[in-house]
Amino acid sequence: MSRKCPSLPVEPVENCASEMPDFEIHLPAIRGVQAGRPFYIALCPTKFIPRLIPLESPEGLQESSMGRTADRSRSQDIARYLAGNPESYVLPAITCLVDGQVHFEEPAEKGPAGLGTLRVPLKSRILILDGVNRRAGVELALKLRPELGDETIPLLFYVDSSPNRVEQMISGIQRNGSRSARSQGILCDRRDETARITRELITRVEVFTDMTETVRSTISNRSFKLFTLSGIYHATGILLAGKQEEPYADRLELTVDFWSEVSRLIPDWRRAKAREVSPADLRKTYIHAHAIALASLARAGRSLIKTRTRSWRRRLLPLRTLDWSRSNTSLWEGRAMIAGRISKTNVSVVLAGNVIKKRLDLPLDSDEQSIEERWLAGRS
Repeated sequence: MSRKCPSLPVEPVENCASEMPDFEIHLPAIRGVQAGRPFYIALCPTKFIPRLIPLESPEGLQESSMGRTADRSRSQDIARYLAGNPESYVLPAITCLVDGQVHFEEPAEKGPAGLGTLRVPLKSRILILDGVNRRAGVELALKLRPELGDETIPLLFYVDSSPNRVEQMISGIQRNGSRSARSQGILCDRRDETARITRELITRVEVFTDMTETVRSTISNRSFKLFTLSGIYHATGILLAGKQEEPYADRLELTVDFWSEVSRLIPDWRRAKAREVSPADLRKTYIHAHAIALASLARAGRSLIKTRTRSWRRRLLPLRTLDWSRSNTSLWEGRAMIAGRISKTNVSVVLAGNVIKKRLDLPLDSDEQSIEERWLAGRS
């Protein structure tokens, strides 16, 4: 009886001559060379990305310092961007390591050098080196808009199984990758209304004006900047969550009023603006000089504005006496800080936001209460 091979994505290949056939995926690709080693740029139909590239690190590579998990919030942002802009989105290549053998076939007829077909065995282990959030975002976007599955995504494949080589490859990607891409995207994006609002904020909120780093997502100790554009953007997105249907002008006015009022209640921000204290010293000493404070303030502000539509400005007044000192470990350690270092995780934003909500006498929602209880249980 002959063996019937199951259907596979993207021109599956069956080699039924052997007892156990190897299944392969064929992808149109270009071969290049870096540091004497080949690499491949392939085109893959979007609908096959979830099947071809797993989000979980393959067994044996899970303990590698290179393994990364997708950030849920960032992945959802990417999914909404893809699904919301089907005629104008741009998605960069996902960079992968193939830990196994691949085969590259050039056409029999003479064509452009390096152009051909990449054969990737399905049994190969694939590790995402760069683009894990894009990979997760693609899968979510396909659920929102399945027709995106017929389009293509570029994949950059490196082939190597040496642990030392893998570590060095990731180091090279991280060292030479752009750290300013997020901020540049906010500066240039004309479709994203939160980006538009953020650009308005840095011209209309006094402490943000001339105090916001608009190129990099991090701030050097020598810089006179106190905020990052990406930090303001992220916090403003939290503040405006659920208000997408409201008029743009109303959302803009609300955010300008909120951040102006908050800045009035954190005198150190105004001192930095007046050059009475350096932003670097504030970052060493206070939680409020870091992006986690903006995000946490936004979480509390969203709840306050929702429940106290008219009196929210007055209800912010207790912020004036909140102790933001990093030395106040009983309040901030395990929340905004982990072992004395500022934490940027979503859980830390929630836990720090809980501190602010309690200070403003606001109730925690069910998710915040659950995270709070788990954190308290971990301390006992």
